[in-house]
Amino acid sequence: MTIEFFGMPGAGKTTVALQAEHYLGYEVIHILSRFELVWRNVIMGLLHPIRSAILLIAILKNTGQESGYYKFTNLFLQTNAKYQKANTRDRAILDQGSFQNAISLFEIPLSAERMRRYCAGVYKPDMLYVFVLPPHLRDERLSGREYIVRTRRGEESFQKRLEVMQANFDTVYSLLPTLGIPYRVFDAQDSKSVLYENVAADLTEAF
Repeated sequence: MTIEFFGMPGAGKTTVALQAEHYLGYEVIHILSRFELVWRNVIMGLLHPIRSAILLIAILKNTGQESGYYKFTNLFLQTNAKYQKANTRDRAILDQGSFQNAISLFEIPLSAERMRRYCAGVYKPDMLYVFVLPPHLRDERLSGREYIVRTRRGEESFQKRLEVMQANFDTVYSLLPTLGIPYRVFDAQDSKSVLYENVAADLTEAF
């Protein structure tokens, strides 16, 4: 059982995932070495060549010179390896997977049709947990946090990047009923303790 957490930065995905790991026995999937990164990518490429190719092509088409290494490493190699590792576990959580990539990869807001094509072609978890956070609370929670775009390009570029991410999150969210994937929606404006309690209750009841 692989569960992917999907939401904007600041929604509490990582915090809740770590709590689920500590208290409920789920494993938050991490790749622990370069060797593991390589061999799990080889396995995933052999087992799922078409989906791997679709993801790689999407990254190559939507990568600038400055972001190329980061996107290839984190959105392709890490995603492939994490899905392959998750497939070998009984209770796995991904806090960065194909759907999270949909808001991290693209530099412009995608149309619904383009986003639908992306979502149709990439790896899918057994269950998607969606964390919905209003933009004003997102900005409050992200105030002062370090991010690559904020550090390298300044606050204005960071805010523009967040606007694109939010637009693509909203598009994916609107498409979820049509994508054929089981999902749950959680209100991330609750405190992180309340959010965890809601997620934990669902995990315990459903799985």
